[in-house]
Amino acid sequence: MVLVFINCMSVENSSTIYSNLLEKFAPEIAVPKTVRWQKSKFSQFITSDDSPMNVLILDEMDQLSSRNEKVLYDLFELAASSNSRMILIGIANGLDLLERVLPNLPKSCKPNQMNFQPYSFQQISTLIKVSLVYIIVFFITRATS
Repeated sequence: MVLVFINCMSVENSSTIYSNLLEKFAPEIAVPKTVRWQKSKFSQFITSDDSPMNVLILDEMDQLSSRNEKVLYDLFELAASSNSRMILIGIANGLDLLERVLPNLPKSCKPNQMNFQPYSFQQISTLIKVSLVYIIVFFITRATS
């Protein structure tokens, strides 16, 4: 199994997503120059019986959608394909991402959706304090080494 994590905030242009996916999932495949051929090559790879099971995690998926919804439609449809070797996990801040950004996604491609409650003030405060402790320990350890 191959696991790939992409933070969509770091994707400059949604048209580069296929080249990124090919490089991460199948570095042995030469990346074509055009987006059309990159998409085709990725689709061939992800539906090949020889491909391992692939898990794609897209964090901040709503950022990718604001640039080009077609990419998200294509990825959801590819993941839902009967011969797909890819599991797509999308993480977004907007609870209405599917309705707002992908209203025409075929019913057969609609993913299972899990909603999580936002952090409370106390949880955020604890996360910040723990992170600061780690940073302080890191710098103290580094300074004494």
